[in-house]
Amino acid sequence: MSYRELIEMALHGRSVNQAAKDLGMQQTTLNRYARGDRLPDYDDALRLAHEAGIGEAEAFQILAAEAARKKQTKSAVVLRHAGAVAATVVMTVSGVMGGAADAKAQQVVRPAGIEPATPAFGGQYSIH
Repeated sequence: MSYRELIEMALHGRSVNQAAKDLGMQQTTLNRYARGDRLPDYDDALRLAHEAGIGEAEAFQILAAEAARKKQTKSAVVLRHAGAVAATVVMTVSGVMGGAADAKAQQVVRPAGIEPATPAFGGQYSIH
């Protein structure tokens, strides 16, 4: 069972607003859980598990798996961003240096989204 399925089971077809009232939660809090913006704390996780009709151990395993997935996704985004910034810095510096450094910059593979700027800007690279 996935985190999304856990939330759907806890809602029992009710609106987030109605389920929040029934569970004694803030509507905005349950809405953040339902959208996947954040994971519930221990107390709310227990309430959701009971409402969904699953055991606490299963609910916590689902939440742990979702937390790991979110962490992995966040790490991948940070690494992609860091790689794009590093490639931009290398190409910008080598574009300013001229000569052999310019030829070397042409050999560097640009990550997706980094394109050469116009010659009016010194041939530097920019992120799009």
